[in-house]
Amino acid sequence: MATETGHHINRVYIDQNGDLHLNSGKVFNDAEADISDDMENLEGLSEELALLAGVTASAAEINLIDGSIAGTAVASKALALGATKNVDTLLFNIGTPAGAGNSQGTGTAMTADTNFVTGADGTVGVVLPVAVTGRRVWLKNTVENQILKVYPAAGADINALGANVAISIPAGGIAMFLARSSTQWYASAVPDGITASATELNYIDGPTPGVATASKAAVLGASQNLDVLGLPVSGLKIGAAGAEVAVTATAANLNAIPTATGTGAEIDKATKPSEMATDGLGRMAVARFTFDMAVVGDRTVAAHGTGETLPINAVVIGGFFDVNTLFTSENANNGTIAIKVEGANDIQTAAAVSGAPYSSIGLKAIVPKSNTPESTGIKLTAAREITCTVGVSAMLTGKLTGFLNYVVSVASA
Repeated sequence: MATETGHHINRVYIDQNGDLHLNSGKVFNDAEADISDDMENLEGLSEELALLAGVTASAAEINLIDGSIAGTAVASKALALGATKNVDTLLFNIGTPAGAGNSQGTGTAMTADTNFVTGADGTVGVVLPVAVTGRRVWLKNTVENQILKVYPAAGADINALGANVAISIPAGGIAMFLARSSTQWYASAVPDGITASATELNYIDGPTPGVATASKAAVLGASQNLDVLGLPVSGLKIGAAGAEVAVTATAANLNAIPTATGTGAEIDKATKPSEMATDGLGRMAVARFTFDMAVVGDRTVAAHGTGETLPINAVVIGGFFDVNTLFTSENANNGTIAIKVEGANDIQTAAAVSGAPYSSIGLKAIVPKSNTPESTGIKLTAAREITCTVGVSAMLTGKLTGFLNYVVSVASA
């Protein structure tokens, strides 16, 4: 220690302020042990004690910072942020409330920041805590097939639904609630169950409704329209669900059709059976069919459908068939062929292929005649398929193409 003016360097004395001076002397305790260094350490301790003036924390509370690591969350210790104000892991309190009631007053109160809610049935609900500006509450509806109602605390609002009005969380949905003020929550739904990749989701980024965009999803326009759609031959199918028929015509085939000058109603009148059965100007329809022994399955002794069906109340008023290739059968050509649409033999009576009309190529008459529809016409009582029936012996060769002219009437009482 420094000496004071007027005192010997080795003297021990107390100055006028009551301070003890050890001028190069030493202090011994009752056991004759030198405690001079300890006495000097008391000077530094007094300074440290001065720093704790006003501290009311207990030793246990102060020890909460003992073992803290900057940037690392340590269990049961105070959190010290890292150099970039970071922390490695931070867990929020979790709750598993069950939905209840059917109103704000009877719903289950949520107290946790992260909630896995059970029991949703489309009616029950939960209630958010009193909003504190900046608070966030996460919610997961754990029921995958029922919505969950979420109410604000009394007097508060979610989004712009109005005070005390619930928001519905979809089945299996996740939502985050952000408190804007003490009375305003905002809810942000998080998509759940989406398995599409980012690449797949990007297919919907950029398309214009009604305009086909390469490598993008097609979005229909306001009138369910799309400006351009490229399809391969047979890529377009028309018909009832599960019974669609592929359109096999090529673009050239379709372009070869003369330009239609009629209205949509006039075209429907000429092509749709339902429209053909109404009054007005229309066209006679023609059903074309083929029976070809190149199809092995059609050679057997049995009735073979041609795949062409006429509508109910159709009236066949004429036509013909064309033998393209001579028919032959087993057993010296004694096999027979009959053609029908409503009843047996009503288009062509069964005849052996050894004779007329199958023994020569060319055009052949049928039973219904265009000049006598009143007596030879055939009216269908149900939708019927044109059928060729092989009798007696199986066919070997032959092919015919048939044409039935018909109009559509209405049911008779």
